[in-house]
Amino acid sequence: MLTSLVADLSQLHGVDVVTTRDARLDRPDLQAEVHYLNRTEDFWQHFRALATGVDAVWVIAPETGGILVDLIHCLDELGVTTLNCTSHAVRIATSKLATYHCLRESGIDVVPTYFDDMLSQELAGQCVLKPDDGAGCGNTWLINAYAAATVAAPVQDTTAKYVLQPFIHGTPASMCILADDKKACLLSINLQHVTIENSRFHLHGITVGAINDSDGVYQNIASRLFDALPGMRGVFGVDLILTDRGPLVLEVNPRLTTSYAGLSRALGVNPAAGVLEVLCARPRGQVAQSASGPFYINLETDNAT
Repeated sequence: MLTSLVADLSQLHGVDVVTTRDARLDRPDLQAEVHYLNRTEDFWQHFRALATGVDAVWVIAPETGGILVDLIHCLDELGVTTLNCTSHAVRIATSKLATYHCLRESGIDVVPTYFDDMLSQELAGQCVLKPDDGAGCGNTWLINAYAAATVAAPVQDTTAKYVLQPFIHGTPASMCILADDKKACLLSINLQHVTIENSRFHLHGITVGAINDSDGVYQNIASRLFDALPGMRGVFGVDLILTDRGPLVLEVNPRLTTSYAGLSRALGVNPAAGVLEVLCARPRGQVAQSASGPFYINLETDNAT
């Protein structure tokens, strides 16, 4: 995601990129001013100093543990322009349970979500156990609903809150959406290549732009979700389950998702240019690109995460 975003931004005239990176990681060839940090405790000091010296900040971070909302809240306190969803929207979308209630109240078809002490008859049979603030398929399990009282059994991190959802048979998919303060525009519909191994979910890859929206069903979902959850802006993702009865919203990712790594190649447009245009009123000044059609990202070999 970082490499793709920096590449997209570096194509835009007059844009200079500054980023941080853990010094223990590899050092990719980035067209950016990279600040390598050696100690975790140094991060916040460097982050604040760098943030106040730029025109805008685009945070790449997971929701888990409140990391994403803490970073955006820090930028709010500093009065720095962000290219992310608002802290209010991130706080809701970080919680799968809060997201479920928010979307359900707006009449959006969404997978039911419960804490284990809120179980209903809807969760008879198989269900999915996952962290309420999880990202991707991390620590996500297929279990039997009758075992809900002992859901901690397969879980390593017992400090996190976990939610339960009915296991829905269908095709895992996602949407990439670009939004400003007025409307949301669907960028791509992607297939997620997920397997269940030893009762645990694994995301192996994503085919970006695999599905078209000829009848406008997915754009309608994007627009209704945008209205239901104020503050969703920039580029963000929505996970779906495609069923015989139509798509169900699984969760909302209020940030760049892994699909971004293939977005410009699949669409033939520079999504970063679109974000700067709608959030910073910056005219598009992008290098022309050729669309390759659906683009597959192999998470096991492409280092996309």
